[in-house]
Amino acid sequence: MGTLDNIAETLGKIIPGMQDTDILNYKGRVKIEHHKNGSLLIYPGDKVKSLYFIKKGMVRAYYFSDEKNMEKTVYIRMENYFFGDYCSLILNSSARLYYGCEEDCILYKFNFDDVKEYLRQNSGLMKFSLHYTLFLLGEHLSRNEDFIFLNPEERYLKYAKENPEIMKRIPEKHIASLLGVAPASLSRIKRRLYPKN
Repeated sequence: MGTLDNIAETLGKIIPGMQDTDILNYKGRVKIEHHKNGSLLIYPGDKVKSLYFIKKGMVRAYYFSDEKNMEKTVYIRMENYFFGDYCSLILNSSARLYYGCEEDCILYKFNFDDVKEYLRQNSGLMKFSLHYTLFLLGEHLSRNEDFIFLNPEERYLKYAKENPEIMKRIPEKHIASLLGVAPASLSRIKRRLYPKN
């Protein structure tokens, strides 16, 4: 099975109404990449030209400052999600975050310019693109509002309910960082919620 056949089979299961031909007719640059746990895919300062789809594994986007001795998780993606440094891709700016594999990963790597050109020619995938853009916007707005309206315990409960698989597979320190609390604070929250564990 070729790269495009593999991609068509995977995406066809998760994109409503997508036909195999939507992918098989794609003439842009795409390849399958295998990365080990701990591999870094994007560094701050990179001019990002690629959009990724996760076939297997988990990827974390984060900010790190050695000077401030600080690391902040921005988001976590797992199988059947796209990811990329969207600010860099859309604004043609330099990346500001690290993107690293939290598990061994199999990724589909698409050239973003080729994707944009193909979307102009394919109304079905353009609809999916709009749907996914709105998903990203909604996710961003919801997270901002969570920091305004919810306390740390409520943020933890909401994230755990919405992302049970991530909770099982990602180290607790990264979950704490994503929720804007120190690891010790998250441990106290969990002890309060689950005193017998």
